[in-house]
Amino acid sequence: MMNENRLPEELESQFEDLIEAGKQDEIIAFVKNHPEAKSSKWRGFCPWVTLSVNYDQDAIVALLLSLNFSPNEDSGAPDFTTPLNAAIVGDSLEAVTALLKYGARTNGDPDQMRYPVTAVTNNKKHALEFIKLLEEHGCNIDQDFFHNGAKKYVNALSMAEFWQQKDVVAYLRSKGYKTPEEKQQGQPAIASDEEELVLAELAPTVADEVIDYFKQTIGEPETLSVQEMVPTGTPISVHTISPSEDRPFVTMFTTGLSEQRMNVPQGQEDFARAELYIQLPATWKYRNFTDPNWGWPQKWLRSMAQYPSHHATWLGGRATLVANEEPPQPLAPNTAFTTLLMLVDRTFDSQTGDRICLYRLMPLFTEERELEIREGMPALLNALDVANIPFIVDMTRKNVAV
Repeated sequence: MMNENRLPEELESQFEDLIEAGKQDEIIAFVKNHPEAKSSKWRGFCPWVTLSVNYDQDAIVALLLSLNFSPNEDSGAPDFTTPLNAAIVGDSLEAVTALLKYGARTNGDPDQMRYPVTAVTNNKKHALEFIKLLEEHGCNIDQDFFHNGAKKYVNALSMAEFWQQKDVVAYLRSKGYKTPEEKQQGQPAIASDEEELVLAELAPTVADEVIDYFKQTIGEPETLSVQEMVPTGTPISVHTISPSEDRPFVTMFTTGLSEQRMNVPQGQEDFARAELYIQLPATWKYRNFTDPNWGWPQKWLRSMAQYPSHHATWLGGRATLVANEEPPQPLAPNTAFTTLLMLVDRTFDSQTGDRICLYRLMPLFTEERELEIREGMPALLNALDVANIPFIVDMTRKNVAV
């Protein structure tokens, strides 16, 4: 989708290979010969420091920072992922230490920078060290954040208690910190105007119905599966249903898009409310959402769910294709898929009286997209059906158009 802030493709690939291999001397030489790399991003969106974190190259993170790569460059919409967020999510103490040493900001927009909460989520080995480092570098450890999935305020202490991070809880208690609920004890049970506005904007009327539909038809979503909201436009959340013995696949789905009707053409009113979902292999590392090889499903779910409100448009009927840039580029470094098929294959009726369309996302090869352009959507869908291509994403499947 993005072409700005990129090195030429050959140089970009060369630089990525050097980072992945951890070749420090070659990286120093590369940056000396191509100083424009400092103001570029991998594939136009991922900062090189973040990419180094994702490749578990902590020494390269420190090296790039010493070469004046920014510790605060983010990935832009829809995720706004910073190197510090990626390092905390990846539980890399060495990378977090280096980023803070070189000036990574620890406070900012609460919809983007929730470092204290991120630090204690998912039972990280270095949670306590992260909390102390963030505090040492000026982070407000006591800040409360509205959690769209739990529909309440959370902070580092409440999340540490949820994840049973006992050492973190003991430390935060020793500092006198309280959970959001404890802060409200003895206060009138009346929400402030600001809280009423937040709750009104995020009121999960249709969202509850979508969650309940997936719960009834597929399985229980993870309690804290909602990722951070996009700070502009319609708040979009991504929920995850983890695999089970009788359901050997991961399901991710959005809520937020269906809260408002899309701007559909006359006669297409049945497609005015929608959400998106994708199903992935049981082994999919969906919590590694900052790693481009694993995080592209979340990125595309959220991006496409934001698209209608950003452009006053709709998703395009029963089936449509969306390419990653033009000409199409791979969705991730480890795949040749370049395009997404969005296909309505589930619907249900909302209490609002509207039909909710659920668009399944399925990755395609460039040649499959070209087949659709030449011969139409029915030809593409028929080719996929004849070849028995599963709806659950298969990263090793054959290309039906070659």
